[in-house]
Amino acid sequence: MGKKFLYFMVSLFFVRVASVQAAVIVFSPPPDFKRDATQSFYSPGAGTQNIVYNANHLSRVFWGGPFAADIVVASDIGTNISRYSKWGELTWQVVTYPKTVRAIDIEAGDVIAYADKDRMVIDIATGQVKRVESGQELYLFNKKYKGFLLSGLNDAGIGMVSVNGRRLPYKTQWARDAIVEKGRLYVSDTFGYRVAIFNLKTLRLIGQRRFYFPNDLFVKNGRVMVVEEHGNRIVDVETGRVEFSCPLWIYTQTQKPIQDVEVMAVKYNGPESVSRCAREFMGQNTLYSPNGAVSTRDTMIIADTDNHRVIGVRGGGVVTELLNVNNPVRVLLVPEAP
Repeated sequence: MGKKFLYFMVSLFFVRVASVQAAVIVFSPPPDFKRDATQSFYSPGAGTQNIVYNANHLSRVFWGGPFAADIVVASDIGTNISRYSKWGELTWQVVTYPKTVRAIDIEAGDVIAYADKDRMVIDIATGQVKRVESGQELYLFNKKYKGFLLSGLNDAGIGMVSVNGRRLPYKTQWARDAIVEKGRLYVSDTFGYRVAIFNLKTLRLIGQRRFYFPNDLFVKNGRVMVVEEHGNRIVDVETGRVEFSCPLWIYTQTQKPIQDVEVMAVKYNGPESVSRCAREFMGQNTLYSPNGAVSTRDTMIIADTDNHRVIGVRGGGVVTELLNVNNPVRVLLVPEAP
């Protein structure tokens, strides 16, 4: 198959926008936020509402100081992978519509992304789609981390999570992330409502903690953190300490699991059953169904999914905000060029 024909076939499914000139509206004080009709939201007691795929038409709004570096963001309902500068400018965007994307990683100057069963290799500098490999597994995550290849499939059962090709001999339910830290493997067993902890050498289960839809795992100053999606918070896995959350009392308390008290949150829902954790009600210092996060020494960069933004949090408050990023589920920091 000729290269021209291959490029034509790739372009049928993936659209690349390079050197995008769309303006970013910059605010000095925190801006107001009014939810657009295309922006989805989780309604306590009813699930995710108002799902509109590929809604990427809104102007981005930036507030605060810069991110620590450029960021690469995967948008699930938004069906795209995008790179933004540390000041919130869109550098490039690869649209995967109608295929959704969750698993992304950065390897040797490329972004590796999985759009349904297609593995995409994207030049991190230009956004050029170098190649597309079809017929892959349906990954929720597939990444290299501290010398380990960690993979999780979009399915439930035994062996859905693997470490360097070794299948985990335990049942998981659509586990969305795993990391390695201090000789342990941490798995966010999302629909199993737990973070499971395994001995890295033997893959024996040595502990677990309950969470309500745990998603990304990341390390902050040597501590393993979990993005608890419908707990609307970031939590220290070992201690249970809430690092940042929606300020509503249901999500700041730690005495009862969120799934046991979520029914009590329904009475706080706003118009159209939007949670009171939404930015339009709580201001910028909140979280609403976050899915992904990374951390520098002093700042967490969070994909605040149902607030449709990526934020930087430091000292217990939001210091950077990029609004109108449709349904971000994963965020990665772009490494500095050697």
